[in-house]
Amino acid sequence: MYDTEKQGLLTLKEAANFLGVKSVTLRKWDNEGKLKAVRIGARQDRRYRMEDLVKMIDATVDEKVVWQEYLRKKITVNIIAPIIDGVTRRLAKYWQINYHYHMSYGGEDFYYYCCSEKDNILVGEKAIELYLDGRFARAIKAKWINFFKKIYHLSEAARVVDWKKYPLKSLIRYYQDIVELNAEYAGMSIVIDGVDEAGVIHLSKLLKAALVKHPAVSYSEAFDVFSAPSVLSAASERDRSIGILAKKARTKKIAGSVLEKELKALVKKYWWLDLAWYVYDADFDANIRKSLNELAADSNLDKKLNSWEGYHGEMEAKKNNLAKKIGLNKDAIFQKYVRVVGDFTLFHDWRKEFQMRGMYVQMAALKEIGRRLKISIDVLEWATPDEVVELAGGVKLDLPGIYRRSRGYLILVKNNRQEMFTGEEAEKRWAKERVATIQVLNDLQGISASRGKVTGEAYVTLSAVDAMNIKEGQILVTSQTTPDFIPAMKKAAAIVTDEGGLTSHAAIIARELGIPCVIGTKYATRILRTGQLIEVAANHGVVRILK
Repeated sequence: MYDTEKQGLLTLKEAANFLGVKSVTLRKWDNEGKLKAVRIGARQDRRYRMEDLVKMIDATVDEKVVWQEYLRKKITVNIIAPIIDGVTRRLAKYWQINYHYHMSYGGEDFYYYCCSEKDNILVGEKAIELYLDGRFARAIKAKWINFFKKIYHLSEAARVVDWKKYPLKSLIRYYQDIVELNAEYAGMSIVIDGVDEAGVIHLSKLLKAALVKHPAVSYSEAFDVFSAPSVLSAASERDRSIGILAKKARTKKIAGSVLEKELKALVKKYWWLDLAWYVYDADFDANIRKSLNELAADSNLDKKLNSWEGYHGEMEAKKNNLAKKIGLNKDAIFQKYVRVVGDFTLFHDWRKEFQMRGMYVQMAALKEIGRRLKISIDVLEWATPDEVVELAGGVKLDLPGIYRRSRGYLILVKNNRQEMFTGEEAEKRWAKERVATIQVLNDLQGISASRGKVTGEAYVTLSAVDAMNIKEGQILVTSQTTPDFIPAMKKAAAIVTDEGGLTSHAAIIARELGIPCVIGTKYATRILRTGQLIEVAANHGVVRILK
């Protein structure tokens, strides 16, 4: 990872990247005696001992940490382990910085991922700094595309492969390869969350400075335009493609055999949208046909098709016109940041597709391993990948330990050192590490992702399956949305999330649907209750409890 790590010493730049600070800060700390450097060579260059850097971080993380929390309905140990490995050991390989303190706490029906909010912003700042360099941006984008091609071909093959023809040893190697690929991609793509946080800060500063001379243009309006993606999300592209077929079927302008062929092509392209972290498989063909029938019966189909078709041109025109109006059309720095936001919006969709395809292949292989060894997937999903590999060598699973993990597990990472706790021990350690208090609040402050103002009943859930029960006009309140939330989002009057930034799924879909959305409230799912009357004032990023 680092050139001098074998000698136990890091260069000034390497040490700065490891700690997430600037080189000038390290020089200052050296002069103050806060973190002494080792001087080597005739030029007395600074070098740093790894153990000194770790001690420095330990001293920092022992202070009260402000956590950035991500909630899910369920993510098992087998799925999360490669992701944690990627974040812990591979992030610096691509982005020259690390998360120093993060943890995953999950069980049968809950999952939390927490990282230091300071770490998250530092990672985002570093990623933006690197990505602003055109050569770096092109290189990392090429790697992203290469990863995607690999997982695309693997996942398409996994849907039709005859697993029985693989000897167990070959199957285990295949499983190891996909676990490694998922870990590597996690290390490269985790920066998206940090860029979401840091991107808001940068874009806000640039816009506020420009709008001083243009008081007639509101900040929320400008932010809404420049943070919006210029291309449709994968979910909306799927709906557009199905809508085109639905219109042809409704007007009988397509032969039955051609329609079947087109539907199969759409299933092949978009099947992954039906998956979630706790949904490993689905009836993809039936889901596509259901959407076709719904759109064919939709009286607003023509209006929706026109909106989808004109989306790209409309968004580009809005951005260009507003940039000219407030004098940012020739501002090179601003245009670079708009490019970063646009690219990372695209990366968000790529990441979700990669994650779902990668999870599908990993779990498909795991199911077959379980079938061969007569171990249920309900058991194996709580085993680590290393434990699964050891099964081929005759090592038996610690079934009581597996059961404890399903009741609760905590994977704690401090300074690249990883520990796992299970059962009651996990619950106690989670409480100790998190030390989070939530005040009684009547107003929640977040980020405006899509403008508008709505009053209605809250519908609070972490599950996309539960979200299907939302009533028309209710306000969807969740931790973060994923593609499987889209049917519920279409019924919602507004969307409120704990997490998310400029390029988050909720922000993208809300803009496409044209409904108010406030993201990044942190505590909405823990403070709001289903049935409460709330007001979403998205122009100001505020959610108010009315009753």
